[in-house]
Amino acid sequence: MVTAALLSILLTLTVLLAPIAYFGLLQVTTDLSHGFRTGLAGFWAAFRQHWRQALVWGLASLGIIGLLSVGFWYFAINQATFSLVGLVLCGLGILICFTLSQLTAACFFLQEPQALGLALKNAWALLLLYPAYLLGSGVIALALSLVSVRYYLPIFLGVEALLALFSILQVQRILGKEPELLSL
Repeated sequence: MVTAALLSILLTLTVLLAPIAYFGLLQVTTDLSHGFRTGLAGFWAAFRQHWRQALVWGLASLGIIGLLSVGFWYFAINQATFSLVGLVLCGLGILICFTLSQLTAACFFLQEPQALGLALKNAWALLLLYPAYLLGSGVIALALSLVSVRYYLPIFLGVEALLALFSILQVQRILGKEPELLSL
């Protein structure tokens, strides 16, 4: 997992390969949670097999969260009376979309067939069934991501792998499927 996480960090530096690298980490994490150690072989298999879906997921997530972030920034600097409402709505939208994005990626690897449309439907279903739990954990994941941007090097090196592990285990626990423990 460590070598896959380091490779993912290197690939993330080329912004275009970031979602594909994240999908590779999700595959390694899913394999580990099912009791298999695939390491770099699993990472590269997912990298080659799911690159189209990963790019679609990444561009859609970036587009939606980017638009909401521009709205958040606009309302943050605007002094109008409705700015607070717009700021809260955009912030809540960012949180929901970030959480939904992480759930969609996790559901993609925990379902058969592996299709983004079905993963998005499953993510919405989970979010509507367990809103407090998932949005609470979304706050933690979003805060961790934002802190890793602020304090770049120390936290950034592990945040992508941590988010992959966090999202896969979260969906498995909701579905009642306890991950298998590996003996070291």
